Amino acid sequence: MRRGLIGALGLFFLLFLLHIVAASQNWDVFFRLIALSITVITVMFGPFCVLVERSSPLNSRRSLNRVASLVALPLVLGLAWAYGGMTWETTPVAVLLIFSMLSHGALEVLLSTNIRHAMRSD
Repeated sequence: MRRGLIGALGLFFLLFLLHIVAASQNWDVFFRLIALSITVITVMFGPFCVLVERSSPLNSRRSLNRVASLVALPLVLGLAWAYGGMTWETTPVAVLLIFSMLSHGALEVLLSTNIRHAMRSD
């Protein structure tokens, strides 16, 4: 579980630093690509952590997704604040929270279904 969280957070913080550099240098296209990458990683933080973790038992992946969904919450709120122009706007908060919950929930359902199928075949 540790490898997935550390890898995903490490990439997030590297991209965060790069977006500051890109903004300070007025590298608009590079900034937009980094911002898009940060958005995707933030909204799909749990699935990304599970992907980085690679081969682990289904129950471990499910636990990682659950922990990652909690870690993603402050990241999503910070991203919503940025998209809201450094103010708290309802729309970015709601949209990003909904998409984040959907991505984490979909992976939870997928992993739960795979666990049940694995148990039946034993």
